[in-house]
Amino acid sequence: MNLFKKLIQCKYKFCIDKKSDILIFSGWENAEILKKELKGYSTVFIHRKNYETNIFYLIIAIFLQFICKEQLKFSYIRAHIYFVKPKIILSTYEMDEMSFLFKKLFNTKTAIIQINRQNSFIGFAGEIMSGKIKNNFSRKKNLPYEVDHMFVYGKDYEKRYSRFVKTKFHKIGAFRNN
Repeated sequence: MNLFKKLIQCKYKFCIDKKSDILIFSGWENAEILKKELKGYSTVFIHRKNYETNIFYLIIAIFLQFICKEQLKFSYIRAHIYFVKPKIILSTYEMDEMSFLFKKLFNTKTAIIQINRQNSFIGFAGEIMSGKIKNNFSRKKNLPYEVDHMFVYGKDYEKRYSRFVKTKFHKIGAFRNN
């Protein structure tokens, strides 16, 4: 029932995106601020699957899933990358392991912006820092993660993230406020 409700409420796209400078993996709540801040660059958004799904990429992803033997969500992003040919993938999901795997899986430049200070402690990074996630992802062979650039709130977050991600840190404070 819940899946059916999500399928009905989801927006659908049926087009191929144009080649763009930046492929943004973010939710609709960050779209306006990112468009404003990146207005000099061409951008394409990949939203959460329960918000917007591109049917064309989804069909390709289903085939890629079997060829590449990877999860559907990675094949879906691989399909986007093939057509968009971004110079960089930008993510605002600092609590999602997938954001930390883009560089390795897709061999492209990556950046992550820490959007939510509170969730970092109770989400993905907080679980890594407390040691909980180490057990859950012990089957992963790519720790520590690697990201080209990570924009964080400050020095404390740099110290915490540096335990599990190799990156060039940029301390920017609260992204939405600055």
